[in-house]
Amino acid sequence: MKGLLIKDWKLIKNQKTFIISMIVISIFFLSSDKNMQFGFTYLSTMIVLLTTNTIAYDDQNNGMGYLLTFPISRKYYVLEKYLFAAAALSASLCASTVILLLLSANGRVVLTPETFLTLLLSAILCAAIIMSVLIPVQLKFGSEKTRIALLIIFAGVFVICYGIMHLAKTFSIDMSIISGYLKQASPIVISVGIILLSLGMLTISCLISLAIIERKQF
Repeated sequence: MKGLLIKDWKLIKNQKTFIISMIVISIFFLSSDKNMQFGFTYLSTMIVLLTTNTIAYDDQNNGMGYLLTFPISRKYYVLEKYLFAAAALSASLCASTVILLLLSANGRVVLTPETFLTLLLSAILCAAIIMSVLIPVQLKFGSEKTRIALLIIFAGVFVICYGIMHLAKTFSIDMSIISGYLKQASPIVISVGIILLSLGMLTISCLISLAIIERKQF
């Protein structure tokens, strides 16, 4: 697995210009109280997208088939992708935190513990959703068909959400009860809930990815 991590790290290093531009954009949005949420989440989600895109690089010119001829099991290949994405996410969250603390120290933004916790949990949840969807989809459909598959998936999610809201309206179900409960819940309960939800999604996604790559023929 160490060799796979080094390979992906070298692939990411070739994207220095793109990474620097993401950091600059993130700083720009973090400098505003109104756009702080977007700026904090932006860097983490883009870094995760960049790391999961290494699957597309591996898949080019039947590269994944060649890669698996080395003493690397399919299981370790999948686990490495999740581990590498999680490590990159942690690094991006640390970078965003440092930037935000520096901006707060200079008086550019007002940062409270509650605000920071909201930013952190939102970024983790968004990144977990992206990892959970992108990794199995890329393994299943490859780099060429991934965009079409994602469009179908997100369209399906939109239809399901719209259907739920329509049913709630039809049967006079008050959805504000859920938001009211979340507002009354303590930060610790919400934090644990989001972390458990993220871990649950990633675990299910990892199991799906393992099943996909075990059946895939190269």
